[in-house]
Amino acid sequence: MRWRKYVFGTVVVAALAWSAIAVAQNLLEREARAMLDAWVRSPPAPLTAFKYGNVNFDIVQRRLVVSNVELSGPDAERIAIEQIAIVDPQPAAFDSVIDPARYKDGKGQGDFVQVASLVEIRSIDMQASDGETTVAAVSTGAVALRQFAVAPTKANLGDEIAKIIGILAPGIRIAEIAITDAVHRDTSEDEGLRIARLGARGIDAGRIAEARIDDLRFLEKEDDNERDAVTIGAIVVSGIDLTRALPDMAAGRPVSGSDPARKPQVDRWALQALGGTALAAHGFSVARMGADMSRLADGRTERVSFHVEGIEVAAPADADSPVARILSGLGYPALKGTIACVSDSDYARKSWKMAPCDFNIPGAGALSLTYALSGIDVSAPAGPDGVEAMVQSLAAASLEWVRLIYRDEGLANRAIAHGAQAAGQPEAAFRQALAAQIRDGAQAYGAGSPRVAAVVDAVLQFLGRPGTLAVGLEPAAPVTFGSLDLGLLGNPAAAADRLGLTGSHTP
Repeated sequence: MRWRKYVFGTVVVAALAWSAIAVAQNLLEREARAMLDAWVRSPPAPLTAFKYGNVNFDIVQRRLVVSNVELSGPDAERIAIEQIAIVDPQPAAFDSVIDPARYKDGKGQGDFVQVASLVEIRSIDMQASDGETTVAAVSTGAVALRQFAVAPTKANLGDEIAKIIGILAPGIRIAEIAITDAVHRDTSEDEGLRIARLGARGIDAGRIAEARIDDLRFLEKEDDNERDAVTIGAIVVSGIDLTRALPDMAAGRPVSGSDPARKPQVDRWALQALGGTALAAHGFSVARMGADMSRLADGRTERVSFHVEGIEVAAPADADSPVARILSGLGYPALKGTIACVSDSDYARKSWKMAPCDFNIPGAGALSLTYALSGIDVSAPAGPDGVEAMVQSLAAASLEWVRLIYRDEGLANRAIAHGAQAAGQPEAAFRQALAAQIRDGAQAYGAGSPRVAAVVDAVLQFLGRPGTLAVGLEPAAPVTFGSLDLGLLGNPAAAADRLGLTGSHTP
C-alpha cells in the first residue's frame, strides 16, 4: 500500500511539474509572439517592415526559436534570416529597451538586465540597391541591455553611424560575439569583401576588450573571374575605449583626437599577413604590422610605438613590370625591410614628436626621421568638413625641427651604376655629370645662401663616397606652416635661412 502511495505521489508531482512546464512554455511563447506581432504592426526604428514565420520555445533547453524573419529598411534594404535561437530569453526586458513607448518622457532609466545567455542567428541575407551581404552565422555569449539615454526613435538615432553608436553603445553588454563567413558583393563596382570570422569579447557600455578579424579578403571581379585582390590574415585591436567620445557622438558633434577627456582610446592593434594578387603583381607583401599605445596616469601624454616587420619587395612574375625592372637594374633579387617608429603626443601642450622613425633595408640602406611639431590639434571632425578642418589645424601648427638621416649600405653605388648604364656613360663620367647638375641647380635657386651651399657640399661628398647623409630644418624659433607662403618658398635662399636648413656628410 505504501509503495502504491509513493507511486501515486510521484505521478502527481510529475504531472504538476509537467503542467507547470507546459504553462511556462506557453506563457513565454505567447509573450514572445505578442512582442513580435507588435513589431509586425509597428516596426521599431529604423525598420519599415517586419515579418516572421514561427515561434517555438523548448523549456528543457530554455531555447526560444524564431524562424523565417524578414526585415525591411529605408532605401529598399531587405534582410532575411532563416533562424534566430535565444537561450534564457527575456522578451519583456528586451522590449522595454527597444520600444520607445516604454521610455518615460522619452528618457531611459534603470540598470542592465540580462535578456539572453546565448544568441545564435543562422543564414542572414542582406540586400540593398548596390549589393548583397550574406552571413553564415552569428553567435553571442550573455547579452545584457539597459534603456538608452534617449528613446531609440528614428528622429533620435538619425542616419549617421557615429550618432547611432553614441546612443546605443552605453546600453549594451555582450560577453562575446562571433560572425562567421560574411561576404559582401558590390554589384555596382564589381568589388567585394569576405571575412572568415569577425569577433569581439568584453563588450561593455562602449568598451571592448578585444576585436578581431580573421582571413579578410578584398575581392575584385575581372573578366567574370573573382580574385583576392588584397588579403589580410588577421587584424586584432585590444583595449578599445569609446566612453569618453560617446557623448560627442550621441550629440552629433565631432570626435576629438586630442582632448584626453573626450577622445577614444586603443591600447594595441596588430595586422598580420598582408598580401593578395594586387600586391603580388608588384612583388609586395608584409608579414606583420601594429602599434602599442601607452599613456601617463593623467592621460595627457600618449606614446605610440609603431612597427612593420617582414616587408618584402620581390621581382614579380612579369619581367616587364616596373618593380622587376628596378630590382634587376639595381642587382637585387629582392629587398626586405622593417619600420620602427616611436611618437610622443602631449595633448595639453598640443605637441607631437617623432623620435625616431626608422626604415631599415639590409643591404640597401637605413632612413631615420625625427621631428617636433607644436600647436597641432587633430580633433578634426569626420565627414565632408573633416579635410578642411584638418588643413586649418595644420596651418596653425608650428614646425620646431625635422631631421632626416640616410645611412647607405650599398644602394647608392648600385643606383649610380644603373644610371650610368642607362645613360650609356662610364660611371665616373656619370657621377661628374650628376654633380654638375646639382651645383648648377643650387647656383640658380640658392645662390648666396651658406646653408644651401652646406647641403650641396654634403650631397656632393655623399655622391663621391656614400656614407651617411643628414639633412634638417632647425629654425631659431618655431615656424607656423601657415606662414610658409609661395613667396617664401619661391626664394630658396630666404627659405633656407628662415627654416634653418642644415646638411652634413659622414663617410
